[in-house]
Parts: sequence; C-alpha cells; structure tokens
Amino acid sequence: MSTVKIIGETLPNIPWQEKPADAAGPVWRHSGNPVIDRNPAKGIARIFNSAVVPYEGRFVGVFRAETINGRPHLHLGWSEDGYGWKIDEERIPFTDEDGKPFQPRYAYDPRLVKVGDTYYIIWCTDFYGASIGVAKTRDFQSFVRLENPFLPFNRNGELDPLHETQEAFFNKLGYIDIQNLADRISAKVIFVTGLADSICPPYTQFAAYNKIVSANGVGRLS
Repeated sequence: MSTVKIIGETLPNIPWQEKPADAAGPVWRHSGNPVIDRNPAKGIARIFNSAVVPYEGRFVGVFRAETINGRPHLHLGWSEDGYGWKIDEERIPFTDEDGKPFQPRYAYDPRLVKVGDTYYIIWCTDFYGASIGVAKTRDFQSFVRLENPFLPFNRNGELDPLHETQEAFFNKLGYIDIQNLADRISAKVIFVTGLADSICPPYTQFAAYNKIVSANGVGRLS
C-alpha cells in the first residue's frame, strides 16, 4: 500500500487488500466478496448500493435494503472492520423537523456525506414522482428529514452546500439526460414503458420519446 495515495483523513483501519498481480485495471475486486450476503437481516432479501463512512473508530453505513416484497428502504449497518456487517432489522427512523415520524414510501441508492459535524443522507425517494430526499444526523441515532431539494422526476443530485462545484454540476446536467441523444436515432424504434412503474412512470419518459425523429411506435406493459 506504500505506493497508493489516499486523499482524506487518516484512516488506519481502512479495509484493504493489495492489488492482485494479474489485475490490469485501476480498481480490483476484493477476494472476500460479496461482503454482505443475501438475507442479511429479518425481512431483508438483498442489499444494494451502500454508503459507508468511518465513525468513532468503526464504520457505519446506510444501505438500500430490498424487502422480501421487493420494495427498497434505507437501513443502518455497523461494522468494526468494514468486512463483517450487522444490518439493523428496522428502517432508519426518519422524523420531520418537528420530531414527527416522516418515513418515505420507498428509498434507494443512498449517499452519505459529512459536512462539518453533520452527516447528510441523500437518496432517491418518492415526492409525487421520483425525486431526491435529504436527511441529517450527528449521532446516527436521530435522523431529521429536510425539505426535498428538487421537484419530482429529478433523481440525480449532488450535495454541495458550499457551492464549490456548482458550475461543473450544472454543466453536467444537460449531458446525463438521455433526451439530448434521442434525435440521433435513425432506426425504427419500438418504445416500451411499464405503466405500473412508480419510480420511472411513463410520463417521465415522454421527453425522450418525443425527440425521436425516426418512425416509432409505443409498446406498453401493464
């Protein structure tokens, strides 16, 4: 590890495995994967995108936990070494700023960012359509949800309270929207959308469909 430079606070217990001799890329897969197996806690079938930070000599994580009915929610997890994890059975107990319970209908793809002495959780949530949810905590015991920063159907976000990357962020917004590439399609298209998709409902996809200039038709799945 002497040839690797890590930019950040000192972390002597960082989980680390040296790069295998036959690995060609800049990152490599740890031999202990999967770190978290299926059915890690009661009622949780799978763990997906996770956000982990060091905290008081341990590691704490916010995890996208798919319940046995397939609906995603956010659960907390703790680890002493970054390898062995204990996932809480209960969802993160979010409240509003008045202390009243304020649970999202669903939540997935969390991020965890420390600003000053506060940890902010950012995730994809429901706000009359897919959007971004934000909450804060200082002790990972109480979690206060803040106002949603975006209107519905904006689920790509970045937390930058000091506006240090604001210009670059807005420059990227136009690039990530697939509608900006739709008018390049020249082949015939059958556009299929799921009518019961609550995360990406059909009306969020019309912008791309309407810019397709080639012959096209619509298919639908109920």
